[in-house]
Amino acid sequence: MSTLPQPIRVDVDMWVCMRNDAVLPKASIQRVHTPEGDRFLLYQWDVDPAKRVLRGMHDSLDKANSLVRFDAPQNATPAAPPAAPPAAPPVPQREPLTESERDALAAMRGAGALIKR
Repeated sequence: MSTLPQPIRVDVDMWVCMRNDAVLPKASIQRVHTPEGDRFLLYQWDVDPAKRVLRGMHDSLDKANSLVRFDAPQNATPAAPPAAPPAAPPVPQREPLTESERDALAAMRGAGALIKR
């Protein structure tokens, strides 16, 4: 069950959605009949019809109504951005190989070349 206000029916195929303002709607929803079934067009409402903006087409009145949000309060402060993840620990640096370690590594590589696969 949604806690949003229910849309107010204006006519058979038109509803308005009220949010913060008790007088001016936040959005309007118009039902259109298509061969695939009814669709609900969600418009951002404005007093001037030329300034109304189509925001989406939905399969149900409830879905369209659920996408109409309340305005943030005028004195609201924006939420802090999420904290950055902690930095990865530094990769330890290896000491350079000694001459005897290099010779042993070369010998192992040479022995590996003799192994038949």
